[in-house]
Amino acid sequence: MNLSANLPWTGDCSSFVTLCYWLAGAPDPNEMGYDGYGYTGTLLQHGQMISLDKVLPGDVVVYGPGTGWHTALIVEAGPDPLTVSMGEQGDPNYCRVSQDGRLPQTYLRFATNSRFPAPPVVRTLPKASGAPTPAQMALHHKTLIRNGIVARRVLRRHWRLWYWSKDHFVAQVGGEPRGVVLYVDSSFFKKKG
Repeated sequence: MNLSANLPWTGDCSSFVTLCYWLAGAPDPNEMGYDGYGYTGTLLQHGQMISLDKVLPGDVVVYGPGTGWHTALIVEAGPDPLTVSMGEQGDPNYCRVSQDGRLPQTYLRFATNSRFPAPPVVRTLPKASGAPTPAQMALHHKTLIRNGIVARRVLRRHWRLWYWSKDHFVAQVGGEPRGVVLYVDSSFFKKKG
């Protein structure tokens, strides 16, 4: 299965399950780094078996003995889960587990932690106290930002914003520049500010 291929995409039941995990940003349920060589047997090999009463959306059902005959992604939990799968012309298709009817039915759970880096933590800005004097601003090479447009331009160019708190400048980390008077290094405006 080539996950970088252009649409329309065709594949079998196990590659469809794998594709869904890839699109969701989860690790490869086959534990093969999305190299294209997984199949129902590798899903069975690496999934955590769970009972029907523990099934949640995103879990997987495998029908049949051994390495299985068919696999589907669960989209609705309950005593008769609703699944979606590939395998026939016109798929993907929705089907209740009871409608498929093949036995045995093995339910699997896989890691769903994201492959993507976590977004940066945005901390709340402490209250600013007072304002720096012109001498303090000159000493620290800071310039007052007079409007939000300039502040957004500063952030887009990956420069730091600063605010004055407790007699010193503190760098703002992430977030929208609201509710506090902000400053930028003076050299920002010398570089096509």
